Parts: sequence; structure tokens; C-alpha cells
Amino acid sequence: MGKWCEVKCRCFERPECEHRKGIFLELWPGDLFTIGNALDCAYKHQPNEFEIFRRIYNSRNYEDECLSLSPAEVILWQLEINLLQRYLTGEEYMEWHHKQTFEKEMMQSKLLYGDV
Repeated sequence: MGKWCEVKCRCFERPECEHRKGIFLELWPGDLFTIGNALDCAYKHQPNEFEIFRRIYNSRNYEDECLSLSPAEVILWQLEINLLQRYLTGEEYMEWHHKQTFEKEMMQSKLLYGDV
């Protein structure tokens, strides 16, 4: 895997795009893999939960170190991000077993460049 993960915007073809070279977000992929791994462990018996995070985590889904998401998958990933944030702030209830497993996995592999 490459050193940095790029989330590209679709507006870079428009003259008013403010993103540098069409890149919406750059981050170290290890942090995404850490979150994806923790979610994969927590929801291992529920394959439809956090599907995109888990797809990002699985290196077998990459072709030449690149993983592309369709527009529908991008929307689903945003929903997953929002749900995870609501779980972690306590705004919504995360099942006890899932939360315990997620937190245990996150503690074993700390994020290097930020937080969830």
C-alpha cells in the first residue's frame, strides 16, 4: 500500500473547485485500516454492517494500490462515518459486545494521525 490515501473530489473538472488537484482529503491509510479492522472484528458476524469501512480495510479489494468507490458507495461510507461518530459520542447506542470489541481493537492499534 502507498504512504498516503487520497480521497478525490468529483468537482475538480469545474473551474470553481477549491480542492488541490482534485484531492478532497489526504491521510495515512493505516488509520483507515485500524478503524476498518476494529469494525470488522466487532461486526464479524454481521457482514452488512460498516460494509464500506470493512471493504477499505481489506487489502484484497485493491488493484495496484487503488480502491475506487462508486458514488453510491461514497454516500454509504458517509452514512457509516456519521453512524460511527454517533455511536462513539453516545448519541446512539452501540451494542455492548460490539463496543467492547471495537474499543479493544482500537487500543491495540492506536491511530497515528488523529482520532476517529
